[in-house]
Parts: sequence; structure tokens; C-alpha cells
Amino acid sequence: MRFPVLAALIVFAAAPLPAAPVSALDPASAPVAAPAPVYAEIAALVVSDDHTDAKVDGLIAATLKALTEADSDVAAMDKEYPGLIAAVGDAMRPVMLRGVEQSMPGYRADLAAMYARNLSAPEAREFADFLAEPGSRAFFGAAVRRVNYQSIANDLVAERDVSATSLSRDVRNAATQVVAEATPDQIKRVEAFFTTPLGRKLLAMRDQKSAVDLKWANMEMPGIEQEMEQIVIETMVSHVGKTDPELAKGMRELLAKEQAGKKTAT
Repeated sequence: MRFPVLAALIVFAAAPLPAAPVSALDPASAPVAAPAPVYAEIAALVVSDDHTDAKVDGLIAATLKALTEADSDVAAMDKEYPGLIAAVGDAMRPVMLRGVEQSMPGYRADLAAMYARNLSAPEAREFADFLAEPGSRAFFGAAVRRVNYQSIANDLVAERDVSATSLSRDVRNAATQVVAEATPDQIKRVEAFFTTPLGRKLLAMRDQKSAVDLKWANMEMPGIEQEMEQIVIETMVSHVGKTDPELAKGMRELLAKEQAGKKTAT
């Protein structure tokens, strides 16, 4: 019986990264504080710091792939100036990590509040203990590491909100891989939990968790988008300048004129 395992992975592995943010968070959207520490404990286990690096690296790789496939000029520049795309990815990484760090308290608070609305304190304690077990951490961690973020990245590169379909597709693909690779003992253990009354209750909460995930996949954070744009441009110009200083100089002059024009317009 594979469905409960697959459903469980879809419920708990979908821990998205925030989209490139552009404005301050809306205070009206701030989550309600969870009434007990156990709910925050669950949220921290579901969205673990242990997975942040893998998520960021996966999203960067998927975004750069989507960008080169969507824009032939970008692919041509990487061919003419080898290593350009890799340099951009390296430059993006620390900015994205800061964005994740900035979003994490609110994201976890929303998850904690969602679990608090649905689970009694004893149920929450049982669920937290299950998630904290080494076998659970390894199993669900494997699912997170296998998310390739390609559908999500395609949405971002196309400058549209991440859709529920894209989020589900990326997570489902990862879940299918993990289930196929899992040992019989791992499958038996996870299925045993998710066929209990509590497990079935958690599976019934899939839509609620997906709504929280989708909200934070599209959440805007102050300043990150502007910083990302600036660092990507600077990295590209600097990389081109290593082999073509004159072109890099012309690019900087053009960018300076564009900035001056923006200031004049405002």
C-alpha cells in the first residue's frame, strides 16, 4: 500500500523557498501565535534548517536552467564567456540564504498556527515525536533533497506567481523517487503511522498545509529582489570584464545612464 507514504511525503516535504521579494510584509497577514511550544516544534521539524542549503542550491540550479532555456541570449553569453552562469549562481546564493532566513519565522509561525487549529496537544506531541525520530528525519529529508524545483523556477522566470500545480508537481516527483528507493522497513514504518487515526487526520490537512506553503512560496520580502538584481548584473559585468574589458566598460556606462534616467524620472 504505497499511497499513504506518497501522500505523507507530499504533505511534509513541500517546504518552498520564498519568491524574490520586493516589498515589506503586510502586517495584516501576520500569523496568529501558536498557543503551545509543541506546535512550533512541529513547524521547525517540518521546515528544518538542515534542509536550507539543499533547497537554495536546488532552486538556484533550476532557476538558471529555466533562464537559459527561456532566453537564448543568456545561453549565448554563457557560451561566449564560459562560467558566466555558474558565477551568477554563486553570487545569488548568499542573497537567497538571507531571504530564506528572513522568511522562516513567519513561515513557521503560520505552520504552527495551522497545526494548533487542527491537533490537540496530545496529538501534536505524538506527531512531533514521530517527526523527531532519526528514521523520520532521514526519510522526509531525502524527499526534500530530491525536489528539483523546476516547475517552480519556470514560474519565477516567467514572472508569474508560483502555482499550486507547480508546487505539487515538483514535490510529487520527489516523493515518487523516495518511495521507489525506500526500503521495505522504511515504507512499513511510515505507512504504520499514517494509517493511524492521527495519520489520517494529518493527511486530511493536505490542502491547509499546501495553502501555507503556497503563500510563502510567493511571499515578498523587503529589499531582496533589488539586491538580487544588482548582484546579478554586477557579477555578469565583472565576469565579462575578465576576458573583454572594453565590453564590460561599455556595459557599465550603459547601466549608469539607465540609473541616471531612472533618477531623473523620479
